[in-house]
Amino acid sequence: MSSSCGQFSVNKFFNALKSLSIKCTKNSLHEYLGHLIDAFLFYTVPIHSRSERSRLINSAKIYSIDAGLLNAMTFRNSYNCGQLLETMVFMQLRRGNYDTGYVHTKDGHEVDFFTRHRISGETQLIQVCWEISD
Repeated sequence: MSSSCGQFSVNKFFNALKSLSIKCTKNSLHEYLGHLIDAFLFYTVPIHSRSERSRLINSAKIYSIDAGLLNAMTFRNSYNCGQLLETMVFMQLRRGNYDTGYVHTKDGHEVDFFTRHRISGETQLIQVCWEISD
């Protein structure tokens, strides 16, 4: 849950568990993630790229299905309103028949969503931000 709106890699998660002396296999972690996605608790968003290799190498972003569930299941000292807003925008895009991906620019920055409407084919880039002071 704490990885919601961020990139999630089963390999990195496996290595983190391994460093904590928790035994599991990468295959079982892939299966568990698949079950969570099948149960509609999470959605994954791949990187938008023409290169199949790039889509395979780069981690997908993972989104919780509900901002309320995200608040209830994560432990925080303060609220991350940007993360909650990004989750809500993602869910609204899904409801609006948009296919989504995320983009990395040549400068190393990330654009939260590259969207394409399933019917009209309209595309757009969307950056979600709670606070723009910096």
